[in-house]
Order: sequence, then C-alpha cells, then structure tokens
Amino acid sequence: MRIVRDAAELDGAIDAASREALSAFGDGTVFLEAYIERGRHVEVQIMGDAYGTIVHFGERECSIQRRNQKVVEEAPSPGITDDVRAQLHAGALALAKHVAYQNAGTVEFMIGEADEGAPLIALLEVNTRLQVEHRVTEAVTGHDLVELQLRVAAGEPLGLTQDAIAVAGHAVEVRLVAEDPSAGWLPSTGTVTEFACGVALDSAVASGSAVPAEYDSLLANVVAHAPTRSGAASRLREMLRKLRIAGIRTDRELLIALLGEPDFLAGRTTTRYLELHPDLAQAGVVSGDDLTAQLLAVVFAEERRNRAVDAVTGFAPSGWRNLRTAGQRRMWLNDGVPNHVEYVIDDDRARVQVGPWPLPGPDGALAADSRRVLDVRLLARSGEREVVEIDGIRHTVEVEFHGHAALSRSRGGSVTWLSPPRFADHESDLAGSGPVCPLPGRVIAVHVEPGARVVDGTVLMVIEAMKMEHAITAHADAVVTEVRFGVGDRVDAGDLLVVLAAPNE
Repeated sequence: MRIVRDAAELDGAIDAASREALSAFGDGTVFLEAYIERGRHVEVQIMGDAYGTIVHFGERECSIQRRNQKVVEEAPSPGITDDVRAQLHAGALALAKHVAYQNAGTVEFMIGEADEGAPLIALLEVNTRLQVEHRVTEAVTGHDLVELQLRVAAGEPLGLTQDAIAVAGHAVEVRLVAEDPSAGWLPSTGTVTEFACGVALDSAVASGSAVPAEYDSLLANVVAHAPTRSGAASRLREMLRKLRIAGIRTDRELLIALLGEPDFLAGRTTTRYLELHPDLAQAGVVSGDDLTAQLLAVVFAEERRNRAVDAVTGFAPSGWRNLRTAGQRRMWLNDGVPNHVEYVIDDDRARVQVGPWPLPGPDGALAADSRRVLDVRLLARSGEREVVEIDGIRHTVEVEFHGHAALSRSRGGSVTWLSPPRFADHESDLAGSGPVCPLPGRVIAVHVEPGARVVDGTVLMVIEAMKMEHAITAHADAVVTEVRFGVGDRVDAGDLLVVLAAPNE
C-alpha cells in the first residue's frame, strides 16, 4: 500500500505497489481507494451456509498497525458508537446476502470523521477466509469459527440464528513478530535460541527454530479475554512478561508498553496510533549504564568461562603478566556498533576502561585517552548470572553464549552481542565504502549504475525480505563506482551493495 498526496507521486507509487504485489502474490494488479487520515480499521466477522443463513459475530478493531499491517486486534471495538456499530453489522450482512455468501469471511471498513462531525464509513474489502485475529471473536462469542467453517464447507447448515450470538466481555490479541520496532520495524532473521512462553498461545516457533527472510515475520499470536477491556489488557501484558524469546529481535517490549499506555487504555486507537506514540518503539531498548552493565557482564562471564576450561595456565590470575603495560582488551558488537573494554581483575574487584582504545598517530605517539574509567566489584559469579557493582550501583545480569554470540538480560531488557574476529581483514579494510544490506533478502530493483552521481536520499537499490520492500539509499553526495548485485540476486546482512566514492574522487 502506498499513500499518494500529490498527483506527481502516483506513477511511482503504482509501480512500487505493483512490483511488491507481483513478487509476494504473483499478481501485480493494484487499485485505488480513498485515504482516511485518522481512522479506525473495524471489521465484521460473518458466516454463511448453502441454505441462505448468514449471520455476523460482532466486530473487531484492528487500527493499531505498522506499514498497514495489524499489530493489535480486539473485540468489540472500543472507539465506535452503538449507532455506528449497528450500521457496520447491517452493512456487512447486506453485502453478504446480496452475493449469497457461503463461508467464513470478514467485511472490513474504515471509520473516520467527516468535516461536519458525522461518522464516515468506507468499505475496504471482504476477506473471504478466516483471519489471524478470529480468535478474539471466538473468545467473546464462545463459538468455534474453525468448526463452523468446516461444517459449512461440508454442506451442513450453520444451525445458528443471529439471536443465538452474543458478545460477552472483551478480548485483545497481539502479534509477536520478528521485527525491531526501534529500527523502523526492520525484519529480524536468525535462529531462535530461546522460546519459553509459560502460557497457551498460537506459535510457529520453538527454541532452535530458524526465522528466514522468505516468509512473513509473524511468530505467535497471544490472546487474553476478561470481563472488561482493562482487565484483558492487564492479563495480556502479564502473559507477555512471562514470554521469553532470544536470538532475534521482536516487538515484545513494545507490546508490553503499549498495553499499559494511557491512550490505548482510553480507547484512543486510530491507524496513526504508533506514529503518534514513537516512544513505544524504544521500549526495552537498553542504553546508558544499563547497557554498560550488560556489556561488562558479558565480558566477565566470558573471562570466567575461559578460565574454567584453561588446563594450562588456569593456576595464574586472569590476565597475569610479568610486566603489565595494559589490561585485557575485548570488543563486542551490538547492532554492528563496536564496544571496547579494557580491564584488570584483582580478586573480586576490577578496574575497567570503556571506550575506543587510544591509537598511535603518524608520529607514533598515542592519542589522548578519553575512555570512561569504572570501579567494578564482582559480587556473584555463578551459572549464567553475573552480579556487578559499577561505581556503587548493583546490576544483576543473566548471560548466555551461543557460538560467537552472547545474550544478556537484566530488568532493563535484553541485548544480543556478537564477538568479531580477533584479527583484521585488511582486504575488507581497503574496500570502498557504501550502504550495506540490513538483512538477508533478494534484490528486486537496481536504480543506479557505475558512474552515476547521487545525492543524499537517492534510492540505490530495493531489497525484498519477509514480503516487504526496503529501499537502500545514499546518505551523502557521491559517485557510484560499483554495483555489486543485480535484480534477483540473494544478499545477506552486512553485504556491501553499492560502492560509493566522494564526488571529487
């Protein structure tokens, strides 16, 4: 879907939408519809049999979305009047009866406010199937929609009248997806190193599952039902807190924060909800001293693990030298950003310096040392737990290692770290600079060729992953010296896609 506010943007928007649709669904046909700026996405669940019986099971609201895809669904809708609700139900039934509809289906509407304040109701589409969010309708009506759909398909009558369908309580469902909200909902691929839910949910993954780039990013649906909307939100929030997933990025922390956010609890949930609450995307993002504590916990957990398996020099203190000129140095990457640590351990204390190591200049003299110096106490070191006290503040961190990666977790959230090779690849150091691929995927469009001059924001290439397009752009004025991939090529995270040089080079 593309929003077009200017006629000059129409051709490009149609081309992009058609290309994405053709790649994902084998059909590049597109259509146009009115755009409602601040609306609610409300849909009515219907079911029809071969004997002319057509009923509805109430409505669901699915307004909270990113990239026009649903994140939260609930029933009934918290933000429409009973009059609008009745109009939606009647309209859905009228449409279904007009075509003698047989099957489960969803009639989708957008609800907006007209200039004079009267509700604006626009038909979106009819989904002729059950949808992911059918479980919230089942929760509030008590009817098994899957069973009813199968019975209808087998030629049996529904055996239900509209009067037999009532809504009780409130249900909320959230979608746990392999995407990173703090990075613009960039898809996250890799191996799920831990998945423990402690609650019943619809899930497609387990510990050890691979999350590839070829499929949708949905991992699990989590649903809660309660007599009240606030009760359902509270119950769902607690369910998510018990869910543990590691190895890939997800929207779990955002969902936990969202379910307690005042505007959500008040039912102020339009399709612009996430846009108007950008702080939610940073939920669970570890920063500041919490991030430093998790970094040190990983460093000291690795040191402890290495000492435990050292059968040759394990008798000596960690980092022992005849003549110490520097401490032990380690570097761990977090989202590709290097984090440098130098430390000296003395019993249960450590002197730590955090920051880039001073490097010599052309004359051989070291640059000024501007690293942060920390006094650290190692209070408890056992199993997968490191308790460190940094400048008088205690931090408890759980650490797990998976090959060259480590996962750290504290009350502030979790962080995935990567240990880079100890020795530099000088050939790669000499390679040209340019944008790298943010995730595994496939090239579906190349917009430049060698010799082209580009400016900040120029689209260089388009990558498709998890049924979504990701435009790779230039971040400064430059000249293209090499295009390393063509349409149809597979690319991996970290691949240099286009080599750029400064304009005067």
